[in-house]
Amino acid sequence: MACLAHRAATDDKQLLGGVVAYSSADRPSESPVNTLTSSRCWMELHEQRATDVEQGERVQYSCGCSTGHSCYWSSSASTDQNATEFIDYELNGPCVVTAVQIVPYRVFWHPDSPTYAPKRVLFEFFDAEDKLALQQRARGLQTRTVSVSPRPSSINPFYTSPVYDVKNDMMLQEFTLSRKLALRERMRSAVEARCGQSAERCGR
Repeated sequence: MACLAHRAATDDKQLLGGVVAYSSADRPSESPVNTLTSSRCWMELHEQRATDVEQGERVQYSCGCSTGHSCYWSSSASTDQNATEFIDYELNGPCVVTAVQIVPYRVFWHPDSPTYAPKRVLFEFFDAEDKLALQQRARGLQTRTVSVSPRPSSINPFYTSPVYDVKNDMMLQEFTLSRKLALRERMRSAVEARCGQSAERCGR
């Protein structure tokens, strides 16, 4: 067993095995696959304790995320301030999860260096027996031409977290679940995010 909350964000132990479905991505390079590993520029900014805009621009240029080699996920832009976005993950193996961590992304090379944090997040966990239904959902999302609800009504999570408020800051934020979850191999986790009023897209 492994526990996400007891491992540092810099740890090389990866419990997230892949992305099986997601709501949207603003550009191909801004895929949610980027969330499977820690953001390279955030790691460097965190180590340097850098908040200066010029230094942030240099770090993100060196990282490559300001030149099309993104280390973050960005959903498609929306005029709906209550738009819901999500990512479905597949886990690498059995684990116990007590908390989930996210880092909102600050775009130092944009005017005024905005941070595109979600306004709120919640986390849902599905049983491995729903694997086929989730795969069918993923195939449907790949060909969708209209907006899609976060999950088909026939798939019910065995656990849904409370809704957590997210600070609009590029900092590691940890959300402790109301109870410990013992997850089996190849279980799926859905993440939903509601964009904040100051942002048109959700990023991580």
